[in-house]
Amino acid sequence: MEPYAFNTGVVFPQPGYIEGVRRLADGYGVVLIFDEVITGFRVGLECAQGRLGVLPDLAVFGKAVAGGFPLSVIAGRRPIMELVESGKVSHAGTFNGNPVVTAAARASLDLLSANDGEVYGRLEALGQRLAEGLREAGEEAGVSVLVNQVGSVAYMHITNLERTVCYRDTFECDHARYQAFTELLTLSGVFTTWRGLWYLSTVHTERDVDEAVNAARKALSVLATP
Repeated sequence: MEPYAFNTGVVFPQPGYIEGVRRLADGYGVVLIFDEVITGFRVGLECAQGRLGVLPDLAVFGKAVAGGFPLSVIAGRRPIMELVESGKVSHAGTFNGNPVVTAAARASLDLLSANDGEVYGRLEALGQRLAEGLREAGEEAGVSVLVNQVGSVAYMHITNLERTVCYRDTFECDHARYQAFTELLTLSGVFTTWRGLWYLSTVHTERDVDEAVNAARKALSVLATP
């Protein structure tokens, strides 16, 4: 499971939900696996599990962990991981332990963890700046938008909903209109995914965020034109 439902609109877990899943898994002897392919090292140095305070038995990572190099990671509790080490469970792959990619991951994690991960404070501030700017741009243009943001990731919906509590809520969002919005953004030199995800990285600056928000303001004003 995704601890934050990033693939379906950055839906936040309801209070006590993740903790309840942890208790159920423990009670039934079930392995709890977190999909942190998107959240891992984007929302914090300790990832989503650190922000939420709930540790899974296994977690999978990718994308951000090596700063753009193709790498996936499986991490977990020692009793489970020892099944691989002992050979009871096979973990074969052509690119396992690729030295170039693992070196990139080491460099990326060194950068992210420097000074106790202080870079995440800047990323959090940039994420909030982006989310607030997109909300203001929608209000100015008269287009109802909802922006969910966690750390360096934001998800923008064109919808009258005030919040999303599950993936079904996203069915009420205007996806066709949002896709038109992203096409208008591209004309202004801003590329983002058509489904609503906005990613920030350590190289982005406040100026980059402000330019993206201005492009969004221009695009939303075009959408609002009868």
